[in-house]
Amino acid sequence: MIYLSDVKLENKYFTFNKILKYQNNWSFIPLLYDNNDFIVQTPLLYNPFGINIKYDFIDLSIRNIKNDKSLQNFYNNLKNIIKIINNKIDSKYSIKDIFKKYKGDKLLRIKTNNDFLIFDQNKKIIDDIPNNSYGNYIIHFSGLWINKKDIFLKCNLLQAKMNIPLFLKEYSFIDTQIKPKPKPIPPPPPLPVFKKTSHKILIPKSSKYKNMEINNSVKLPTLNDIKDALKNLKSI
Repeated sequence: MIYLSDVKLENKYFTFNKILKYQNNWSFIPLLYDNNDFIVQTPLLYNPFGINIKYDFIDLSIRNIKNDKSLQNFYNNLKNIIKIINNKIDSKYSIKDIFKKYKGDKLLRIKTNNDFLIFDQNKKIIDDIPNNSYGNYIIHFSGLWINKKDIFLKCNLLQAKMNIPLFLKEYSFIDTQIKPKPKPIPPPPPLPVFKKTSHKILIPKSSKYKNMEINNSVKLPTLNDIKDALKNLKSI
């Protein structure tokens, strides 16, 4: 598969298989690029009308070409495809432009069928391509239809990825008030650092008795000495 916005198509890689004859003057020539099916991925294209269910086609617009450089490269490549094919076919044939003009717009008409897949931007399969929407497409340019002197490039839609607006399909309100988170508890202060000292307990000596000397020569009074002293005091 080729991302048609990032490459430049070269004439030498386009080849045709043997022509296949159909009814009512219609014939088909399979188209290959570098010996593979010519399958391309588009940039974002605008879809104004949705799928035409009656005739099985979809019209894709390049109206955003002024804002999207990749879209300009895509358009130039498609115009180059027509030019290359025109140079390879017999001059008696005339290939029709794949872009249709509509009210100042250019539309690329792509054939649809019942087998192509449609995805949204979240890769989920959806049922339809809504009108007035943008999307990317994978397209198979399978070959050339020939009717008398006219040639038409056959374009088949293989997959689509649509940018679908977001919808909430169930009740999504938050009805309970969200409580604020509690403030974290501050860490405790660090423990004091004790200086390592001797394991012995020192009891300080009082300075009151520092210079006192005990005189063992002092004789204490007896009980009789105290009684005599008291008698003498009474006589006085």
